Amino acid sequence: MKVNGDYKNSIGELRVELDEIDYQIIKLLISRFSITKQIGKIKQDLAIEVIDQNREDEIIARIRNVINEEDEDDTCVTNINSITKIYKEIMSESRKQQKNL
Repeated sequence: MKVNGDYKNSIGELRVELDEIDYQIIKLLISRFSITKQIGKIKQDLAIEVIDQNREDEIIARIRNVINEEDEDDTCVTNINSITKIYKEIMSESRKQQKNL
């Protein structure tokens, strides 16, 4: 399939935007893991279990609410389960980090 030059330029421009978003996501994940590491140290000092299922359930519920409230064109609503899986994976990695302190 032949791609029109205008479409090629549009794809290139959109990919630049995606690259910037990816950069921002990475910076935010670094910040998030830094904070969860601090929380892990406090939990360790207080002999508190790493996993807090109530907290994780609250996070997932909040994420679903944000998607439902903020996603005006339903871009993410159709992918809400995928986004939930991503957050569950982030939380899983946070737990691993806290267990390895």
